[in-house]
Amino acid sequence: MNSEKFLAMFKECCQLLQKKGVHAAFLLDNARYHLVKMSTGDFEWPKGRNQSNALKKNLSDYLETFKIKFEPKALKPVLQKLVREHFSENSTMAVENVAQQYGHRVLMLPPYMFQLQPIEEAFGTIKNTVAWHRDSEPNPNKRFTMKTTKILLEKGVAKVTEELCAKYFKHTEEYIQKH
Repeated sequence: MNSEKFLAMFKECCQLLQKKGVHAAFLLDNARYHLVKMSTGDFEWPKGRNQSNALKKNLSDYLETFKIKFEPKALKPVLQKLVREHFSENSTMAVENVAQQYGHRVLMLPPYMFQLQPIEEAFGTIKNTVAWHRDSEPNPNKRFTMKTTKILLEKGVAKVTEELCAKYFKHTEEYIQKH
């Protein structure tokens, strides 16, 4: 997953919910593709470029757009620093902007709080299924093939039933009540 794919899927989800008349709050973890920031101003980075991989010309254009003074002969690292400073003060997370456009909210979970993320229990069920079956395979040559891994992943996913998901959410609710 990357930020572009995630934002496209997130936007589709927001549009669908809006069409159904639903206003949602999305709980997101700290995956890098959730945390992509975008400028709140009127500047579009060229396709495939952003503040960290921009050409010197792109950085100069950004600074000029926001009327930030800089030495025209400044080296690229100096321009990057100016852009980073301005950007961090004048930017928001892209997912927040998308959600707000469609009447939704984004709530970020604290880092490393797997207890608040029921999906982590589902991943655990899948990983345990794969590990258990892989370890029980008597033929060592079959343990680590892509074909075997795919079959085991499918078995693991099949174990994550609606009832099990309800339990995962119940565990999260209990954790919240307790703390």
